[in-house]
Amino acid sequence: LFDGLLTRLQLLRSGCVRNAEGLREAIGSAGSDPSYPATVLVCGKSNIALTSPVDVSNKAFNLQCAGRMFSFLSTVCTIDGLGATRIFSGASASLTINGVNLVGGSVPAGDSIQHGGAIRLTNSTLRLRDAKFELNSAVEGGGGAIWMEQGTLNIVSTVFANNVASDGGAIALRNSVVGITDSEFLSNQAVYGGAGIFAGGTISIESTTFFDNVSTTGVRLFLVSALS
Repeated sequence: LFDGLLTRLQLLRSGCVRNAEGLREAIGSAGSDPSYPATVLVCGKSNIALTSPVDVSNKAFNLQCAGRMFSFLSTVCTIDGLGATRIFSGASASLTINGVNLVGGSVPAGDSIQHGGAIRLTNSTLRLRDAKFELNSAVEGGGGAIWMEQGTLNIVSTVFANNVASDGGAIALRNSVVGITDSEFLSNQAVYGGAGIFAGGTISIESTTFFDNVSTTGVRLFLVSALS
């Protein structure tokens, strides 16, 4: 127990990011080997505002809210796209997001790929725990919060609320594998299929709540492949 606490204190002492410049620098210095991911700490109570997406291509890192490293703290860390930009995008990445809220992500104006309001990844692995995705949008594409193509997505204890897209109000997948446990999909919207999730791939869902997700087709979970 003491060793674990000491390790966490050492990580905090090494510095946490408070702004967009610090976030880009920390992720930019991360390596590509998923066996040795960098640790990127967001300072407690931070609200990092972005004006353009952060490229995570060929990066392996754990993004964590510093305050969440200790069980006796409940600090909120937020990264905000301000309704104008996607938050993370890239290919061949390995990301873990723990205790960080991603809000206000939106497909940037003029972007040739209209998918993924907060996150758009290809050939990547994304792990989420105790995160929250809220008010993200891809109104002309898929995945208001997340678009994943040919990747793996693992979600635990994460909330998706009030995200909007053409397909997959919260999440849209193409040729991907996703596992979802102990999570919530609340008041997400899609114009066509999958108010909560549009899944092109294999999906496993356990102990997860879907409430008040709405699409014009009336389909809250749209699957074009396998469900387990």
